[in-house]
Amino acid sequence: MTSTSLATTDTPDTQEFRARQALGLDSGPDIEDLVPVPDAREKKSYKAFERASPELALSMPMQMYMAKITDNRIVDTVTTFMSGQLTLMKHLGTDVLSGASVEQLRATPSVWLRKILDSPQATALTKQLLNQLKWYGANPGEQTPASIRYQLLCKAIRLYVWAPSVDHPDALEGFSWQDPTHWGKSYQALRTAFEQHLLKARHAADSKEAIVLAHVFYTREAKDFTVGDIPPDLRYKSSVVWVNFMHGVLLADELDLERLQPLSFHQLVNLPLELSTNASTELLEKITRLRLSPALDWAVCMGIVQARVASDYTEEEIERAMAALENQSESLNKAVHSLELRPPDRLQMAKRMKVAALGSHLLGTDGRKLLWDDPPAALGFRDMPTLKLEGHDFLDLYADGKLDDGKRWFFTERDGKTRTLEAFRMDKDRYFYSEREINGDYPRIFSGGLVRNLSPKPLPDLNAGF
Repeated sequence: MTSTSLATTDTPDTQEFRARQALGLDSGPDIEDLVPVPDAREKKSYKAFERASPELALSMPMQMYMAKITDNRIVDTVTTFMSGQLTLMKHLGTDVLSGASVEQLRATPSVWLRKILDSPQATALTKQLLNQLKWYGANPGEQTPASIRYQLLCKAIRLYVWAPSVDHPDALEGFSWQDPTHWGKSYQALRTAFEQHLLKARHAADSKEAIVLAHVFYTREAKDFTVGDIPPDLRYKSSVVWVNFMHGVLLADELDLERLQPLSFHQLVNLPLELSTNASTELLEKITRLRLSPALDWAVCMGIVQARVASDYTEEEIERAMAALENQSESLNKAVHSLELRPPDRLQMAKRMKVAALGSHLLGTDGRKLLWDDPPAALGFRDMPTLKLEGHDFLDLYADGKLDDGKRWFFTERDGKTRTLEAFRMDKDRYFYSEREINGDYPRIFSGGLVRNLSPKPLPDLNAGF
């Protein structure tokens, strides 16, 4: 069997992971570090820049200046390459995209991005970029590593489309991820909103182009959006789970943990805690540092601190944000612990509380159970239902909180099915008693009934113990 036939049996997740590895966008050498050494003409140009704008030059050293020149050369090259074409993605990959469905593109965006970057048009653009930048691969006989070529093309795509303003440096052609209107939305909704924005801005001609173009941005600017199994109920920036998830994304990226295997949403959420166990001092400092950014984003969303540039937050604001997050995390952990506690533990606690209040025999070993007061609609209030339904065990109802709403539950005979005229009820203060059905009324039984409060105390709230 050939390797091609083997590849066809791969799952979409496997295909996507292999494509991400081949693209090298998550790992490998970063072309942002490939800043050229300035020649005499560029040094002279920088000196003139320093004289003309001395204050601006203080924030733009020579290396940053050269990086800006490189970016401008890339944009100029792509602009010339476009030469009247409608959109860059269509020019590069119209033949590729015509053979893909929207569903396929969403399931394996890296697979299709790689195909586009390997297209004849993309190869031609890569050659022009290498020549303009005078990088290795421009001359005959030189072969640029595939990951460098892919990174260069993706950077060219981003620079051509991305035009951040001075007032909104985080905005992609007007789409700001910091916009409060995005807070609390699902990742699925935000992906759709960004794709619609790319269409509206005419950077993509259709949904297919928008999906791939958005993925190009995600791989560099918003890696949390590349995680495929994010639950639809995860609220962007407005939940503790989001903080843990984003913290995991930053850690995985910093430590290059997805080189051999992609991490799922739940693995990323749990990653900070797992890495903290027996971690070195250096790793713990890194874990703490990387939690700060998502924690502050959450605190801004919750109104705990005001939005600022990261470096402008005061120590008091940071401490306030982290303390609030810690308190919220503790509350969430208690709630999760309550939900995840094994049913036998709840039932054992319910049994102890029930025995203390009612004794061990009643609704325990005597076979009696409880039926909800819901007779068939055709029966009058003087009729006794003859249908024998299986009753509910008292401990199950108690453990699930079904007795807490004041509803009336009728005792069965010892067979656990035959409904009697005596009912069990608990008031808002959790004191319980028996009632007897008489001509449609339910007077309380003060003596002679099945129920006798042995304590005599209210029936404890089981769920308050969790």
